[in-house]
Amino acid sequence: MKKTLLIALAVLFAAGCCAGLLVHKNGGTQTSSDLKTETLLYFWYEEDNISPENVRYAVMTKKENEPQPNLSRVYKNLETDFEKIAAELKSGDRIIRVIQIYNPEKAKEAVKNEKYVIDLLNGHNIHFARLESRIIDNAPSVSVIQGVDLYNDNFYSGLLENFGEKTIRGSGEEIYRCLYVPSMTAVYDMIKVTVTKSGGELVYGMRDHDENMSTKTYTLTKEQVNGLKEAFKNADFWHTLVTDNTLGTDGDRCVIEAVKNGRYHIMDRWAPDYDRSGRSGAKECYEISKAFRRLVPIEDQYAFDGFSAGRQQKEIKDEL
Repeated sequence: MKKTLLIALAVLFAAGCCAGLLVHKNGGTQTSSDLKTETLLYFWYEEDNISPENVRYAVMTKKENEPQPNLSRVYKNLETDFEKIAAELKSGDRIIRVIQIYNPEKAKEAVKNEKYVIDLLNGHNIHFARLESRIIDNAPSVSVIQGVDLYNDNFYSGLLENFGEKTIRGSGEEIYRCLYVPSMTAVYDMIKVTVTKSGGELVYGMRDHDENMSTKTYTLTKEQVNGLKEAFKNADFWHTLVTDNTLGTDGDRCVIEAVKNGRYHIMDRWAPDYDRSGRSGAKECYEISKAFRRLVPIEDQYAFDGFSAGRQQKEIKDEL
């Protein structure tokens, strides 16, 4: 009996050690049970006056797969004293994400002034996993894409503007759009579907190696449009994370947007065909983008070599 009790205690002790295993992350430590919780440090500027003395802060927490809190909740936690913020961030071991809330009309000033907050964090020895940006909820639509982060928003918007594209956020129509940027090349393409009563209209934009821009327009049947919608449904698109925070030195970029009944969502994935099983939304992004590509006659598409876009085209040809 005593031997059995000792064995049981040893097993419980080992399990407790495993449960409390410390994982080093960005200069801090965390128990494995806490790895699904993130601390979000928001900062923004009072009355759009972007200067150090007008920075405002808020600290929030969320589970890994939960969406970020809406900004009305963030603003209720407003704090002006960074020393209080620093003390709160140091009160426990955690993964910290730093998020700048900005107005797109002030984007250049926001980029320049974010260094002030980064220097404050470094000066207090506060380590963070990621710096990103989020537009204010009532921001005017001055960028084609808004909602990934400040840098990628500007990058993707510039590519879409080359096709004469505008933002679909806030549109009263039902629109689906896919921007595909293959790796190691100057070429990229865009597929946009606008739903109509009879089916849909598809616009396919291409940029080739000589930087020539071209667009073609196609009429879609209801069956074709429903096939695209089914891909969005199967991927549970409206509940996917905007980004899975995965990035490499090489690989395609795919951005998918949709607006329906006034609701807008966007997902951005690096190399969506890479390690499909272990990344949130990667496989789903790949399948949705392939559904877009099926709608464009394969002979009209730019021939991509390698990586996700080329693999999609090969899979589609094999289906035909």
